[in-house]
Amino acid sequence: MNEQELLAFKTRVIDLATGYAPKILGAILVVIAGFWLAGKVVRLIDKGFEKRDFNLTIRLFLKNIFSVALKIIVLITALNMLDVSMTPIIASLGAVGLAIGLALQGPLQNFAGGLIILVLKPFRV
Repeated sequence: MNEQELLAFKTRVIDLATGYAPKILGAILVVIAGFWLAGKVVRLIDKGFEKRDFNLTIRLFLKNIFSVALKIIVLITALNMLDVSMTPIIASLGAVGLAIGLALQGPLQNFAGGLIILVLKPFRV
């Protein structure tokens, strides 16, 4: 590499660093703040379920579902800040969800039935 090519390479690296550094820093801050806020929201939802005297099993299940959903939304937002195209990612998530739903159709029906029994409490011991 001669001196001109080295100078051009250094200039290109500096241009890329100054162009992408604010985006990367912003995305990292969004992830940190988003995960913190998601934790607060999940705790608030859990307290609401606790006040309404929800079953512990349902409370933990819904708490985990909300936590994962909010964290996925935060990650998608951070990736969007980095100019990553979201269309293929969201389409892939939809296809994966459909495939899992079809593969686990029977067990998911049983699980939903169990949740309904826990919520409605039609039996007394």
